[in-house]
Amino acid sequence: MSTWKQASAFVVGRSHIKEELPCQDRTVCSEVEGIFMIALADGAGSAKKSDVGAEAALQTLTAYIGEHYDELIAKDPVEISGELLKVVLTRLTELAEEQEQSLGEFSSTLLFAAVKDEIYLAGHLGDGLIAVEKEEGLGTLSYPENGEYANSTYFTTSKDAASHLRIYKGELDEIQAFFLMSDGTTETMHRKQDDTLAPALKVISGWFDEHPVETLTDALHKNLENVIRQRTMDDCSMAIMKRMK
Repeated sequence: MSTWKQASAFVVGRSHIKEELPCQDRTVCSEVEGIFMIALADGAGSAKKSDVGAEAALQTLTAYIGEHYDELIAKDPVEISGELLKVVLTRLTELAEEQEQSLGEFSSTLLFAAVKDEIYLAGHLGDGLIAVEKEEGLGTLSYPENGEYANSTYFTTSKDAASHLRIYKGELDEIQAFFLMSDGTTETMHRKQDDTLAPALKVISGWFDEHPVETLTDALHKNLENVIRQRTMDDCSMAIMKRMK
C-alpha cells in the first residue's frame, strides 16, 4: 500500500497585518485508516467569522471523507458535491446559531485531495488552484473559478455552491503529488499568461524526499512568509501531499 507524506502552512497577508485582522486561510492534513487527505480553505475577506468557518469546514469535510470514502468514490460527481456540501453547511449553520451570526459570516472556499490505494478523490470550490506532479512534470488539475466579477468567487455558503463544487476522481496513474493553493499563493505559483506553474513547486516536492514532516512544515511556512507573501497583499496558504517510494 502506498504511503503519502503531507505538509501544509498558512500565513497572514500584508493587508491583514496592516488592518490588524487574523489570517483567514486554513489548511489541514490527515490520515484515517489508509486514507490520506489534505484540504485548504480561504475565508471570505468580507466575512467576520470566515477564519472560524474555514477551520470548521476543513475539520468537518476531512472527518466525513475519512468515514465515508468508499461510499463516496462509488457515486457520481454531482452526488458527491451535494453530499459533501450538505455536511459542511450543516456544521456552519450550527456555528452561526451558536454564535448568533448570519451564515454568510462563515464563508470560505474549499479545496481537498484524498487518496486511498490507487484511487483519488479531489474537490474544488472557488478560487485558488489544485496542481499535480507526474513523472513528465507539473500540471493543473483544477483552475480558479471566479464569480460574476473578477475579484469575486464562490464560497461554501453561496446559494449555488453545490453546482460549483467541482469533483475529480479516478485512478492515480502517474500522479505523484497534489498541491493545494489559496489565491494569494496562486498569484506567485501560476502564471496566467501562458498557463505555467512555477518551477519552485518541483523544488518543494524534492524536499519531501529528504526531510521529515516537521522540517517540511517549517520550511513551507518560512517560504510563504518570506517569499510568496511579499508578492501579494493576500493571506497565503498551501497544502501538499506526495507519494513516498
